[in-house]
Amino acid sequence: MPETELLQKLGLRLVRVGSREEGLYSKFAMLQFRRSDAGEIDPNKVRTVIFEKVQTYGDDR
Repeated sequence: MPETELLQKLGLRLVRVGSREEGLYSKFAMLQFRRSDAGEIDPNKVRTVIFEKVQTYGDDR
């Protein structure tokens, strides 16, 4: 997991880290996950990490 300082530089904050026991966040459950060689990734072996873009003063992106 990235250090807090790096996340701040990127303008991100950590919202949620799911555990393997929790499984995949329901919002992403209907998606298929693939490796770069097109091999399928078992969704039961994926965990969710959610970052949020932090709006800073003067940042109109």
